[in-house]
Amino acid sequence: MLEYVLRCGFATSRQLFEFLQMDRLERSRASFEQRLRRLSQHCLIQKHSGLLTGHEWVYSIAPKGVSLLVELGELYAGRGVHEQGERQLVVNHWLDINEIHLALRRRQLLVRWTPESEIRSQNDLTTFKYAKDYDAIVTVTCDGLDCRFALEYERFPKTRTRYEQIGAELDNEVHLATLLYLAPTYHVLSCMKRSFEPQRLVICLALSSEFVTCLLDTPVHVAGRSDRLVRFGDVLTQTASVSRYPNASQEELAIL
Repeated sequence: MLEYVLRCGFATSRQLFEFLQMDRLERSRASFEQRLRRLSQHCLIQKHSGLLTGHEWVYSIAPKGVSLLVELGELYAGRGVHEQGERQLVVNHWLDINEIHLALRRRQLLVRWTPESEIRSQNDLTTFKYAKDYDAIVTVTCDGLDCRFALEYERFPKTRTRYEQIGAELDNEVHLATLLYLAPTYHVLSCMKRSFEPQRLVICLALSSEFVTCLLDTPVHVAGRSDRLVRFGDVLTQTASVSRYPNASQEELAIL
C-alpha cells in the first residue's frame, strides 16, 4: 500500500483499494480501511481533507514512509509531488492520472506502468536520462506488440514560448518514439495542437475523457501533421515497426 501511495502522488481511498484489489493484495474494504488508519497513525502516510467535494479522503506519502520505502529499495530521488505547485491543482492532476492508470488495468492492456517518481529518480541519479520528467511511461499490448509511450497530462495550457522550449527538449529524446499528451478540454487541446512542430518524437494529442473510455482506440491528433484524426493504437504500432525496422520504406511498414 505504501508503494502505491508513493507512486500515485495523491490518491483517494477508492483508487488505492482498486489498485490493491487488482494486485490481489486486498479483498476486504474494512481490512483495507483499518490498514490505512494504522499507516496514518504511524505517520507513514498523510491524510488530507477538504480537497475534494464530498467526504472522500485523499492520501499522500509522508517523509517517514518515503524513508522506509527507500531503505527497502524503492527508486526515489527525493523530489516529491508536494514540490510541484499549488496543492489543489497538484492533487487533481494526480487523481486524474490514477484514473487513466486504472482504465488501462481494467481493460487488461497494461504491461508496465513506470510512475513519475521512478522517472525522476532515473533522470536525477543516472546517465540513462529521459528528455523530460514524464507523468508516466506506459507499456501496453497493442495488436500483438508490446508498445511503449510517454504520458503527459496537461490540465492547464502553457504559453506558446514554453511549448516551444518543451519541443526543443523533446527533440533530444532517444529512449522513446511516442508521446501522448492528454488534455481535459478542447480549448487546452487546441492550444497544444497549435504549439508543437513536427519532430522525430511522435506527439499525439487527445482528450483525457476520450482516452479513459476508448484507450487504444482513441482518436488522436499527431502534432505538426494534418488535422485528420487517427487511432492511437495505429500510431503505436507504426512507431514500433519503425523502431524495429528503421530502414524500411512506408510501403514495407504498411505490410509489416
